[in-house]
Order: sequence, then C-alpha cells, then structure tokens
Amino acid sequence: MIINATNPETGEKIEIEAPDLSQDELERLIKSYKTVDEIHRYLNNLDISADAKILLSKILSTTMKVGDKIVEIGKKILEIIINLAGKYPNTTFGLVAALLVNALVSSIPLFGQLFGLFIAPLLIAFGLVAGFSADMKNSSITEAVAEAVQAFSPLKGAKA
Repeated sequence: MIINATNPETGEKIEIEAPDLSQDELERLIKSYKTVDEIHRYLNNLDISADAKILLSKILSTTMKVGDKIVEIGKKILEIIINLAGKYPNTTFGLVAALLVNALVSSIPLFGQLFGLFIAPLLIAFGLVAGFSADMKNSSITEAVAEAVQAFSPLKGAKA
C-alpha cells in the first residue's frame, strides 16, 4: 500500500510504500477509542501552557492517507498516551515529580547550572523507576507498552 502524508510545518508531501501492510492491520490503525472532542477536552483540562496545548492539537490533527483510507495517526498517538497515563498514574506522577524537582534544582544559582544537566537524567530515571515499580504491583505496564508499539508495527516495513 502507498502511504501519503504532508509535513505540517513545511507542506512537503511524502510518499512511502508499505508492502507488508494488510487490510486488517490498516483497520486496527483506523480503529478509534476516543472522539476528537474527548481528546480536546482532555487536553484543555491539562495544566500546561497554551503553547503546549497548541502543539498537542497539531499532533491531534496529523493524518496520513493509506491507500484510499485516512488514518488519524496523531489522534492514535494521543489516545495511547492518554490511556497509558490513566492506567499507570504512578509512572506518570513519578515522571512529573522528577521533572519538577529538576526544574527546582536547575533554578538554584550556580549549583543548578553546574549540576542541573547531570542530575536531570538521574532524577527522571529515578522517578520513572519508582512510579513504574508502584504500577507493576498493580498491573503490567510492560504489556500495555508492547500493545502500544504493536499498534504501529504494520508501518514498520514502510520505505520511502
């Protein structure tokens, strides 16, 4: 199948051949679990800057044409992110807490400049591991991530 997409920033048209993409796999990519309005409501309720919301809205509106079907690829990506954040709140909280502590450390004059770049990856890793460990006690995040990756596996063999 031929995949056609347009770069939203440059307007450049991209055409890719996906010879291994079956009709069933395409239908799974098209299948939707949330409406655009539900995702917009979720994004509008996030406590993030207006610029970040605009960027997420651009991602939401990203589509590609596969054969004669339209795939809302940006919507699919945001659906997966929203579902994972809802299913694994401890991991999400651990990441957000680590980013917050990193912002605080980086704001300390001199110390933040010297150690901010070194501490940031450690804090993020620690926050993710702590949250992931808490979530693993309740469910299997590994399976959910594998399912998310599997959703896009039909596009793996695509070549420009």
